[in-house]
Amino acid sequence: IGVDDCVKFWDIERNVPLNEYAITNVVCYTENCLREVGKKLIIGNCDVCIVVSLETYLKEFVIKHPMMKYTFSVLPMEGCDNDNGSNSFIVISCNDNNKNTLLQFDTCTGETITAIEIPGTKGDFSTQSIWVNNQTLTYFEWNYVYYYKVTTTNKD
Repeated sequence: IGVDDCVKFWDIERNVPLNEYAITNVVCYTENCLREVGKKLIIGNCDVCIVVSLETYLKEFVIKHPMMKYTFSVLPMEGCDNDNGSNSFIVISCNDNNKNTLLQFDTCTGETITAIEIPGTKGDFSTQSIWVNNQTLTYFEWNYVYYYKVTTTNKD
């Protein structure tokens, strides 16, 4: 990460950056790694995700996990967030040592809910495009399409 790497917020009416709110020393790894969840912005930054308040434009916390390398996409789970962002979670697809993984995090606390290796994948960029529709997780790997049923569980 270079010194000039940052995420900027803009005043679109005046077409000027709001430099005082720039989140410095962060790079959004892919276009699939920038997601709004409730009143938070999740920025996938290769091996961490930065959670920014969209009310204050300040970093709230950083999401980290030993299996999180080369973050490919950040998915807010459909129907899981409300107006204040509580009780919401995200799924992050990433790669660590040629193993594709899915990590599930609470967006209010940054706590890990689950971390699993995706079976049968080769560890390439196949999980760069994953999505959830009707509680089914879908991703591609070369000439295969994988579907997984998504369920929520309490960490307790």
